[in-house]
Amino acid sequence: MRHDHCSADFRRIASLRPLSLALLAGLLLSPLAGCGIKQPIEGRKDPYVPKQVNLAEPDLQRRTAFREPIVTRRDGLLFVTLPVRAASDQNLHLDYRYTFFDQNGQILEETGWLAHKTLVSRLWTEIRFNSIHQEAADFRVDLRYSRVQQH
Repeated sequence: MRHDHCSADFRRIASLRPLSLALLAGLLLSPLAGCGIKQPIEGRKDPYVPKQVNLAEPDLQRRTAFREPIVTRRDGLLFVTLPVRAASDQNLHLDYRYTFFDQNGQILEETGWLAHKTLVSRLWTEIRFNSIHQEAADFRVDLRYSRVQQH
């Protein structure tokens, strides 16, 4: 009887084998039929709208102070002056980059990280830059600690 029980199990497994092969074939062929297409992963919307002046490191927020940017237009180009100072007892070495946008918010020009600017402890200085496109309507400037080796 024990032998009958084993052969019954074997027959049951053997009968499942063609079914398993059919399922496997169906799974392998279904992408070819268009059934296995996966939905793309969508990016999430950032709830934070960038300001005109942005800092790359949180520590810069307490170590710098800014006044309102001064924006003028000369010969159709946008000129920006950003008053800034080191609000600490130490000089700060910063890199900055800027982006200009048209009236629809489309990027017109974008720089890489420019040479560093040294902020002398507690003294005001200015970061100045201008557009090269007359269509420039707005700007953004990003600042970070300088990656340039100081001598």
